[in-house]
Amino acid sequence: AFHICGVLCCDMYFSLQFTNLDVEISVPQRTVHHSKNSINEIQILEGHSDIIKTLVRVSHDRFASADDSGVIFLWDIMTGSRLLEIQAHDRGITCLLPLNADIMVSSSVDRKIKMWDLSTGECSNVMAEHTASVTCLAKLNRSQFVSGGNDENIYIWENNGELIRTIIRHEGDSNMNALLVVANKTIITASDSTSIIAYNADTGDIIGKENHHRESVTCLEKINETTFVSGSLDGTIALWEITDRLHIKESLSYPPRYFSESSKKFNHSVQKIVVTGSKYIAVCIANGFKLFDLDTGESVVNCPSAHRSIVHNILTLYNGKKIVTCGLDAKIKIWGSSNPNVSFSAPTSNSSKSGSKRKKVFIAEPHGDMWIHTNQVKHLLKITETMFVSAGSDGQIVIWKDGMYESVNRNEDARMFMEKENQIYRKYQNQTFFDTNSESFETAYSNFPRFDDTSDDTSNSFDIDQVYVSEYDSSGDIIEGHYLLDEANYLLNEQGKSKQEIREKFRIDGHATEVVDDILENLTEQGLYI
Repeated sequence: AFHICGVLCCDMYFSLQFTNLDVEISVPQRTVHHSKNSINEIQILEGHSDIIKTLVRVSHDRFASADDSGVIFLWDIMTGSRLLEIQAHDRGITCLLPLNADIMVSSSVDRKIKMWDLSTGECSNVMAEHTASVTCLAKLNRSQFVSGGNDENIYIWENNGELIRTIIRHEGDSNMNALLVVANKTIITASDSTSIIAYNADTGDIIGKENHHRESVTCLEKINETTFVSGSLDGTIALWEITDRLHIKESLSYPPRYFSESSKKFNHSVQKIVVTGSKYIAVCIANGFKLFDLDTGESVVNCPSAHRSIVHNILTLYNGKKIVTCGLDAKIKIWGSSNPNVSFSAPTSNSSKSGSKRKKVFIAEPHGDMWIHTNQVKHLLKITETMFVSAGSDGQIVIWKDGMYESVNRNEDARMFMEKENQIYRKYQNQTFFDTNSESFETAYSNFPRFDDTSDDTSNSFDIDQVYVSEYDSSGDIIEGHYLLDEANYLLNEQGKSKQEIREKFRIDGHATEVVDDILENLTEQGLYI
């Protein structure tokens, strides 16, 4: 019914393929339970020795992770290879902020902000203005970023590390839990206080301060340049709008009783808010999650007992057809709908008889449990619609993939590779005077240069006409055996092509101008060109 195939190198890699049967796969201390779950291929990346604090996408092909011991790893997304290991800080790292594909900023409990060159792993700057843990980093615009923490100041920096402005926080040194930027000029902060505060980044002045929440504000999420959402321990979820001032647009959730005296727990604590589409947000609330339609303010999905304990993170896959959650119980769960038309990222509306719109309420059905981690899972990072990364307190990073899509992609890559090898073989065969069955031909062919489509380093690539170098004799003239000369003869004599048509074809094929000119000159000297 299924098989596991694994390759052990610097990382562990498993490919899990299933039939439609419900099966349970046991790997030492790890379990994957599958029902309707198509995420069945995993790659475990090992290296961290402490709790992983953050995951961040650096570029289309790389992501970074950081842990509580101050170590940063840079990973290749497709292969899982470790590209860099940086002992970045003396204490735990709190945030990673890529400024571009080459420069990343890190912040730490050690009160420092550091800037890293991702091509070398070298530290290019250290900023030590903060007097307490730095907990938040955010881009202000293309050339500036902002930092905040558990001290009394917010700092605005140039991308080169130069300090531009200091803003005094109006909530004092209350621990900062979240910071975001809207409209490239307004800084929103949330902390252990109940306040949401908006600052003008240019002047440092307060634009607004509101106390809609009753307990610590735990998270902020940007909807667009003028709208954001906040969540707190008391279960309040508020939609805000910022224009010339800060004001609440709608209260999405405001539970009247939010604290249990018997268990001493917050019954509706908000851990995470994620935008899943242009109109939907997903919210991790206590042991479950909800999806809200921002047009109506209504909850369209309510799953209050998704996990046995706190749900830390959430994302959508397959263009909104599936939901992924992770939590304190060390599990990752996949959710979907029996209705194939349901999307958890795009609203579906019904028109009632009165003409008013009311959004449908959907059921999120469990499609599979994935128990690979051995401790709580706090971080999810979406890579594609069929791939994501998870990390948590066990120090392990897992890349999860849809095996069917990966198989199709690998088959296509293999087909293209074989096709390219065949093309190279034919070209080399046409350019040599070796007997193709001889040992000398096989030796020469094995050393023949290959295209490197996977490298961004142009020094690893070569011009298509470098392979013709051996076809020049000692005087620098092209020898008659050059296959382009044969092709030119064919185009001339068999197809009646003109000199300009032959030149244009070779140019489109990617051959260097100098080579094409030599070919045509050789034709002329041989009296073959009319």
